[in-house]
Amino acid sequence: MTPACHNRPELTAYLHPSGELIPHRMSQPCKSWSTGDRATPVPVLEGWQCAGCRWLPRADVLRFAQITTDPQLMRELTELAGVVECWCERCDKEKAGTSGVGLFLRFRMNLCPICGDKRCPRAADHRNECATELAKSSETVAGEVDRMTGVKADVIRTFGDSRLRVYISGPMTGYPNLNRPAFAMAAEKVEAAGMIPVNPHDLCEPNWDWHQCMRADVSALCGCDAILMIDGWHCSNGAQLELHIAHRIGLRVLLNWHDVIDFAGRK
Repeated sequence: MTPACHNRPELTAYLHPSGELIPHRMSQPCKSWSTGDRATPVPVLEGWQCAGCRWLPRADVLRFAQITTDPQLMRELTELAGVVECWCERCDKEKAGTSGVGLFLRFRMNLCPICGDKRCPRAADHRNECATELAKSSETVAGEVDRMTGVKADVIRTFGDSRLRVYISGPMTGYPNLNRPAFAMAAEKVEAAGMIPVNPHDLCEPNWDWHQCMRADVSALCGCDAILMIDGWHCSNGAQLELHIAHRIGLRVLLNWHDVIDFAGRK
């Protein structure tokens, strides 16, 4: 609801019969947002519509946005204060120190604008794909991979083979030959452990762009039992995205060869 005080006139002093000019007893700035502690402000509790009010105390709105644990409310409050459009860490670093809100931007929680998850790769950089969106559309993606790759889709699934499947994830961009030797070595070790390696280099065509490759890779990942992270995955947007999806769909995460041997022995 819109409160009665929305865009109220300025509170002016009044003239006492004695001739003395008496200041107005109410404070000029809005104090409805000033709780002074971690208590929830009245406008939030009662659902006030304060957008566009000339007396909106933006500093108090941002203060509560910084301490709330509700991601959706945090987004709404910062938009209400007119501070930021993007919630990723990359944009925060660029905007920190501007508009007098640098401290808030450096210490607030970075969230994906689509799923609201702070661990989503899009929370680090809005140019990344939202992992939850990709995971939700895995069936559609699988159908698209069938259409785009034909035989490769059948190879990915390897129906009838009861062995565990391990997806290999790591950096490609910027490496000589797209880091194929490291992926091939990892695939050999996974196969030696008695499991089926799923090498993303075997899934994509040379003329595909990054997004087409990620769609095919995510489809293959969703059909695996575990994901193996090879050296350098921390610096790869694609590998971080695949790791996030693996977490969300309950795959086992393997970070070293001891994990591979341990996982192979569970069957």
